[in-house]
Amino acid sequence: MRTRATIILGLLLLAGPAPGEEPPVRPATPEQAAEAVLAARAAQDEVGLALLAAKDEPDPWLVADDLLRRGEHEVAAVFAQAAPRVDVEGLPGYVTSQQGKLDDAGRRERLTQSSTALTAQDPTAALEALGPAEPGAIEDVVGVRLAMGRGLALAALGRPDESHAAFLAAAEAAERLGWLARAVPAYQRAGNAAYRGSAYAPAVTAWERWLALCERCGDNSGAAGAIGNIGTVHFAQGAYGKALEVFQRALAAQEALGNSSAGGHAHADPGRPGGALGL
Repeated sequence: MRTRATIILGLLLLAGPAPGEEPPVRPATPEQAAEAVLAARAAQDEVGLALLAAKDEPDPWLVADDLLRRGEHEVAAVFAQAAPRVDVEGLPGYVTSQQGKLDDAGRRERLTQSSTALTAQDPTAALEALGPAEPGAIEDVVGVRLAMGRGLALAALGRPDESHAAFLAAAEAAERLGWLARAVPAYQRAGNAAYRGSAYAPAVTAWERWLALCERCGDNSGAAGAIGNIGTVHFAQGAYGKALEVFQRALAAQEALGNSSAGGHAHADPGRPGGALGL
């Protein structure tokens, strides 16, 4: 059985620095969080486990996935049940769906190699590491992450149509699984890629789905960004009156959030990849 000191250490890794200390270089990884969850479960520390499940970083889906990777299905199920927020409401069902399935180490290695290449800003190497797109429907967290990696690599290589398709596949799968925290940025990136390729209708469709999920999760800032991006398409198509109406709606949303300096830049720039890697 793990000692209580191990649990405390795990919690400290996730809780951040004490007052007056320098912040850590990196946040806790899903692997570190999974270790802390296992320690809490072994010590029957329900409060500690609940605290871990309540955190947004690292993503509870990635923590549960790492527990599944270790074969800790029962602990993953308990952890998932302890994280009942709207953005993770599908996690218990997902964990249940993975019962009895063997983990594929080869897929995870592809994911690790592609993520390393993307961090090194080598999208060609990332695409090579990912290999061909997996056939059939995406049914798990690793599949979503592989599709996201493909979209990022293709976007960096200036292949917007293929990038849009990869991001859209990741977004639809994540939404289907209930992984809303990953579906949101995937739809956003799918729209960005389509916009860069001047495919305005698919861009609007992706951003409308981004908007719907933001509203579902109560993400008012993200919703304002989605509205602004949709206005950008109307502007690009010469529908200036409609664009102005949408921009005013986005601006009002930003001002309601206290962002009075948003001005005409309330939308997230669809011409730039932006953000973290998101794998």
